[in-house]
Amino acid sequence: LRGALQLAAAHPVAVRRAGAGDLARELALREGAVTVVWQSVVRQYVPPAERRAAEADLEALGRRASPSAPLVLLALEPRRLPGERQQRFCVEARVHGAPPGSRAAAAGARLRLLGEAAPHGVPVHWGPPGRVRWGPPG
Repeated sequence: LRGALQLAAAHPVAVRRAGAGDLARELALREGAVTVVWQSVVRQYVPPAERRAAEADLEALGRRASPSAPLVLLALEPRRLPGERQQRFCVEARVHGAPPGSRAAAAGARLRLLGEAAPHGVPVHWGPPGRVRWGPPG
C-alpha cells in the first residue's frame, strides 16, 4: 500500500466520474504508445445498452489500431467456458494492431484466454483456464 501511495503522489491523475460508454468513446490511440484498457469484474455492473455501446466503441478503436499505435484490451471477468456449468474468472486479451508476423497478429483480434484467477483476482494461474480447480485445500 505504501508503494502504491508513493506512486500516486509522484504521478497524480485526474479522477472524474464517467460511465463505461463515455470512457470508451473518448479513448484515442497515440503513435509510439500501446493503449491498454483493463477491466476487472465490471461487465455485470454496466447496463446492457451501455456495455454494448462501449464494446462497439472499443472495437471501432481497435480497427484503427496499427503496429505503431496498438490497442490491447485486457480483462478479468467471470465466464462460463464451453461445456461447463461453473463460472471461472478468466484473464483474457484482445490485441489490435499487432506487428505483422507476431503471434498476436497471427491470432488477430480474437479473444485469447491467458489464465484463470481466484474470484478476487489473486493468485493468477497463467495457462489454459480449467487447469486449476478452486476450492478448499485437500
